[in-house]
Amino acid sequence: MAKGTRVAVFMGLASLANILITGLLFIALLGLYSLTLAKIMPPDAVIWVLMICFILSLVGAVFAYKKILSLLRKDGKLDAWLGMKPGLPGKPGK
Repeated sequence: MAKGTRVAVFMGLASLANILITGLLFIALLGLYSLTLAKIMPPDAVIWVLMICFILSLVGAVFAYKKILSLLRKDGKLDAWLGMKPGLPGKPGK
């Protein structure tokens, strides 16, 4: 498989994983809201809760994506598979 193809496959899978993580976090946050605050907050507050849950799920997905990517790059196998030099960009390799 060519380097460009491997990078395209990785980007596609990484994007899909990021979307799935965002969706799962959003559903989890809405479930947590429905079990706790939904009983005491007025029904008019639902739009604000949806917005806050969406923003928190995006932020959480970014942190999860960075953590997963750092774990995958830790041993250098991902960099080798993608055809890149080991190490983080801007830092010298091992």
